Amino acid sequence: MRQNHDAFFKTLLRTFFADFVRLFFPRKAARIDFRFVTFLDKEVHTDLPRGPQRRLDLLAEVRTRAGKRERILVHVEIEAPPRQAPGERMFRYFETLDLRHRRPVFPIALVLARAGRGDGLVRREHDTMGLDEVVCTFRFWQVALGSLPGKRYVGRRNPLAPALAALMVPGTPRRREWKLRCLRAIARVRANDARRALLLDCVETYLPLTAREQASIDRAMRRPENKEIRQMRKLWSERFAEMAEMAKMVKRAKKAHKRGIKLGESRGIKLGESRGIKLGESRGIKLGESRGIKLGESRGIKLGESRGIKLGESRGIKLGESRGERRAKRETLLAQMRAKFGPLPRGVARKVAAVGNSRRLDALLRRVLTAASPEEMGLR
Repeated sequence: MRQNHDAFFKTLLRTFFADFVRLFFPRKAARIDFRFVTFLDKEVHTDLPRGPQRRLDLLAEVRTRAGKRERILVHVEIEAPPRQAPGERMFRYFETLDLRHRRPVFPIALVLARAGRGDGLVRREHDTMGLDEVVCTFRFWQVALGSLPGKRYVGRRNPLAPALAALMVPGTPRRREWKLRCLRAIARVRANDARRALLLDCVETYLPLTAREQASIDRAMRRPENKEIRQMRKLWSERFAEMAEMAKMVKRAKKAHKRGIKLGESRGIKLGESRGIKLGESRGIKLGESRGIKLGESRGIKLGESRGIKLGESRGIKLGESRGERRAKRETLLAQMRAKFGPLPRGVARKVAAVGNSRRLDALLRRVLTAASPEEMGLR
């Protein structure tokens, strides 16, 4: 099972944010204008001015369109297994958001596993005590997918519903039948290949089967009524293979980069030594007539040449490494984008060539793994 749950669900919820709110909070969704959504989850929040830094999983600023028009923050915190004292942690996040943004906050704790007894969609409370009495009550919503009945959600006309149903209580006694039902529902979703592949990835990851169950579902895929599912899974496999190949390309590029650095260092040292020796001998012969003058000048020349060679080599190597690294990253980024998106629009190569910051190139190399189109790369 996937270990980096937060990263995957962060991408999933960013892609299907409106569908997530509509699925579990339809009345709240009716008040939100989803044409205006700004994700702020990259902001780092601190408990105190000198306290530890914390990064929120998902934070979106939305506008309301019904009732009192205002801007509010929707905060979603993702938990794979339920943690202890979730109310206190959600309250600390709420405090920080309230102090920093001064906007209403709608907090949601999304638990991927089962979280105690009762319905998986519940309103939780956290009380702040003072002198043995409650001085503040904080309320937040908890969506525990492992406690929700999947049968109630899998058939809904919501693109996200069948994907999240894979983490819910199965609606059939056999896991393979439940997985097949989730796949059929995803096949009916109106979405592009990239979005559908993300939904399929959720089912394949969080609803694993034994080898025997997988063999049974593979046989079911051959039936005519499952043709669309078969094609969808084939496309998902191809995209998965493309992503794996791009990861290999990045790895090979890093190895080539390291080899280039070592080769450049070796050649630079040899060339520097050769030139330094020749220059030192020439100057030593020309300037050395008197024994005392010859000895003093020889020592001074050798010391100056040694320091100059080291300084020149160091600066040359650093400059060559920096330029070579950025060039390799640009070429790798363009190769990944062409492999994923096909022929690139005019001007994309020029924009990539204009990126001179190595950290910015690293961010673009990570973003291409999740972006659905060149426009989502954020190139300016």
